[in-house]
Amino acid sequence: MENLMRNLMILAKWLAGRADIDVCESNGDTACIALINGRRMIQIPSHWSYTNDPEAAELLEGVIDHEALGHGRFTDLQGRAKAEDEGLITFNSLSSAIQNILEDVYIENKAIETYPGVKANLKRTVEILVGRGFFGSPVDFAKAQPAQLLTGAFLNVLRAKLVPGQDEVLKANVHALERLMPQAFGRLWDDVLAIAMEVKNSRCTADNIALTVRIMKLIESVSNDAANDQQKGAGGTSDSNEVQDSHQGQAQADEDRPSEEGAADGGVPKHDEDEPTGESSDVYLGEPADSGSGSSNEQASGKDGGLKEPGRPEGQGQGGSGNELAQPSQQSGLSGTHGGHFGALSEGYTQDEIDAARCVFEDRNGVMPQTEIGDAASQEVERVAQSGGYQPLPEVAFKTGLSPEAVRVSVMVKSAADELQDALRTETRCEKSTKLVGKSINSRVLSRVRLGNARIFRQKNEGLGLSTAVQFVVDMSGSMQDRLHDGIARLDAAVGLVYGMGDVLDEYEVPFQINAYSEVYASLKSFSEDWTQVRKRRERPRICGGTVTGMAVQRALCDMVVRQEERKLLVVITDGDTADLPVLMSCYAEAREMGIEIASVMIGPRIGSIDALASAFGFKATSINVSSGLGRFAVDRVLEAI
Repeated sequence: MENLMRNLMILAKWLAGRADIDVCESNGDTACIALINGRRMIQIPSHWSYTNDPEAAELLEGVIDHEALGHGRFTDLQGRAKAEDEGLITFNSLSSAIQNILEDVYIENKAIETYPGVKANLKRTVEILVGRGFFGSPVDFAKAQPAQLLTGAFLNVLRAKLVPGQDEVLKANVHALERLMPQAFGRLWDDVLAIAMEVKNSRCTADNIALTVRIMKLIESVSNDAANDQQKGAGGTSDSNEVQDSHQGQAQADEDRPSEEGAADGGVPKHDEDEPTGESSDVYLGEPADSGSGSSNEQASGKDGGLKEPGRPEGQGQGGSGNELAQPSQQSGLSGTHGGHFGALSEGYTQDEIDAARCVFEDRNGVMPQTEIGDAASQEVERVAQSGGYQPLPEVAFKTGLSPEAVRVSVMVKSAADELQDALRTETRCEKSTKLVGKSINSRVLSRVRLGNARIFRQKNEGLGLSTAVQFVVDMSGSMQDRLHDGIARLDAAVGLVYGMGDVLDEYEVPFQINAYSEVYASLKSFSEDWTQVRKRRERPRICGGTVTGMAVQRALCDMVVRQEERKLLVVITDGDTADLPVLMSCYAEAREMGIEIASVMIGPRIGSIDALASAFGFKATSINVSSGLGRFAVDRVLEAI
């Protein structure tokens, strides 16, 4: 069981720290990137604590990579608001989904390009989400309404074709969609897909919004042909007359209507008299296929996922523009959305294609499939995350003065730290010290000879110095008022220990932090705080209550995992079982995973749960019932850490 246990909050802090971005806790249910006081931060639900789901850690890693290394690095978080303020677009359910899909493809490619390891993490995240139904299935696609189907197709096809490593994972869905989309949308699918595929050339969020604008305008303009037909009273005519009327309306609309797409793209494209006019300067609708040629329903796949024109080499479009859409093969025999056929009988779109566009456009404010994989992965983590009802410990700032007993213990600890001081001095200072008796080496003090002493050592190499961070977490529950065998209160002994160790660590500039807890959390010294000022105040937190070691250690490790030191030591001083053992277990698992040493001081009686955890995870634990033994254990652990 302990091998599956992971602590989600610590893991999130660690992953975000690797991405050089801060994490803050929120009251929401999903992780997301947000601007807080002008800084980009990952927000993590505060109730996420531990989980036994083996895939949760992989999902969380994908969330952090997607949000921090993707959106956090490359998304303009104000981009949509700017576009709406400038009048470029008013986002609705459909356009929001399309823009989000394009943005995700863009930021994931940029993240993979910058951080190659992200590729495997995102692929695994997509793989898990495929198994949990986020990307839909061939059965779902067959039942979907046009707008939902179009959104699901963009979600699957663009990722499979443009994001490295995700094609195999999405292969089954894409195969089904490549058969279904031409049946449901005909040439309209080829045209909107051609625009969407340009996301591979995007350089910023604004580019993806511009692509979204073009897609929405194309769908709207095609859907308007259906309204033109209704105004002409075309009802009751034959299928061939309906198609002919729609094409005439399309041609008239192209002559009379100023090109909105041309305005967006910087001008109205020029066309030859015989060349069909599309809705965008970058979209080529192609010549009509010969309806009597009797070609099969099979379609040749183009290089970018479009459809290849019959008789033309793959990847070569009419007119040679890299942004043009290759001519689709004939579609006769494929049933349309409303029971018609998508045979390209003349210039423009067929009636069924127009009807499909109208259905999509009319449902633009409807409920779309979820498209943000960061939210989807977060929701899966939310589903398996457990808090056990434990709330984050509130922080308090009540202080009281040190007792004379605590001061005496601190002096004893410092005097027991001679060996530690020698080791620290060796690591941090280089000064001459001969330690010679005449011309002979004094073997009694040889172990303390400085490595830099040229009279003793033939060679001398410069060491890397200290790279160690130490943190103390002190239990201040009500039972810590009980006394040790030598008559010193457990609390006074614990406070004396951290004061004595603080003096030694500060002298040699080893970064350290001291916190206390019960059912609340209190700081005595942060990593950034000056110990001299803390020492002068001679104070300690004034708290009491129950013992909630798990949440206290979780918070302490969240501070530790973002430290840059190579070695990290957490010393936990407690005198009883914790009320949140599953959380503490997940903390031990996370510490082992991240190379952080946890040393447990059971002050007073031996604690079965602490002993068991230390044994299971390979950490040190000791039971001390006299104040004089505290310094020796702490010194030994710090010596091991440096």
